[in-house]
This record gives sequence, structure tokens and C-alpha cells, in this order.
Amino acid sequence: MTTSESNSLPFEVNDGFKSAFEPGFYDQILTHDLFEKQVMPFEIKTSIHNCFACDNKKFIKPLELGNFDASVMVIGEVPSDVDFKTPEGQLLVKTLTWANYSLEDVYFTSLCKCETTATPERCYTHLLSEILCVRPAIIISLGYDVGKFFDSNINMAGYTTNLLDKFEMITTYRTIFTMSDRNLYEEYCNHIMFAKHKVDNKLQGVHD
Repeated sequence: MTTSESNSLPFEVNDGFKSAFEPGFYDQILTHDLFEKQVMPFEIKTSIHNCFACDNKKFIKPLELGNFDASVMVIGEVPSDVDFKTPEGQLLVKTLTWANYSLEDVYFTSLCKCETTATPERCYTHLLSEILCVRPAIIISLGYDVGKFFDSNINMAGYTTNLLDKFEMITTYRTIFTMSDRNLYEEYCNHIMFAKHKVDNKLQGVHD
């Protein structure tokens, strides 16, 4: 469904509102000033849902983009990786629940904002703005392709990197690849649990 076909967007749009993350300015995010900018959920949703940064004309963006106060961020490669309605999304939720995550404390997003796109590097700005807004205690990257946008040295699942010198990110497998391989799924579960211990320790340190 395109914006023009929809009766309403899932958030209020102020036509007079201008944002530093206005859709299309994906090449501006790397400036120092924008890294230090206070990024707001309204800006992110407006930028993503009205994006014209690539030639994808379908504008199918299924993610709800909620829980901006979450301490955990899970990043898929495409929306279906973290969409509760897909088989891989359902397995992700079951695994997180098994590992004692509160789903209300998890921000689910993806590198590519549309389900089909050939230019994920142009979605990268949106993802950076989400990270700057949520400021999660831990980031779980589902797949190497997501992680490598932040750290080209990632070469294995379970790799931990320090994103922007501020945010710790753990890379694991895409859930869809673990659904038919028990060994991969066991590793995936270990990575999810490892991230849970990390975030618990960080939050405990804040409260001490």
C-alpha cells in the first residue's frame, strides 16, 4: 500500500515540520553535528514513511517502529526478519521470550525499511538515526550484512563490536537461516542469551 492509497499514516504528520533527517538526505548523517543531535521518534517515523532516498516505489514499510525507550535493539536485514507475522519473526520472539527478554523493552527494526530494496546503503541513515534516538544498552544484529555496515571486520557470528564508540553490538545469524539447522539455532540462542547477560549487567551497573 502506498502513502497515496492509505487513508492515514500510523502517526500524525505536520506539513510544516522540517527535520534534519528529512527523507533523501541520507548522505548527511555522518556529520559530527548530526551525531550529537537529539533525534526524536517523530522525525524518524516521518523520514522513514515518506522516504524517497531510492527508486523503490512500493513504499511497503511494515514495521511499527515503537518502544523508543527500549534498552535492547534488534536489527534484521529486512523487515520480515523482525516482523511478528512471519515464521522467522515468530521464532525470534519465541527465542527472546525463552531468554527472558521483555518484548516491551526491545526495539525491533531492520537495515532495509522496505521489504524489497536494492539499495540498503541508502536506508543506513534511517538506522543510524534510530540508534541515536533509542540509545540502546545492547544491539543484536541479525546477520553479517547488517553488522558489516558498522564494522567491516565482522567475520563470524558472536562477534562483538563497539558501534560509534558508544553502543555495543553483537552479531548473530539471521533467524531464517537457523530454522533448518539445529547447530546454528543453538549458537543463535547462545548469542541471544549472551546479549541478555550483557544488558542485564549494564542495567544493574546503572542502578547500583
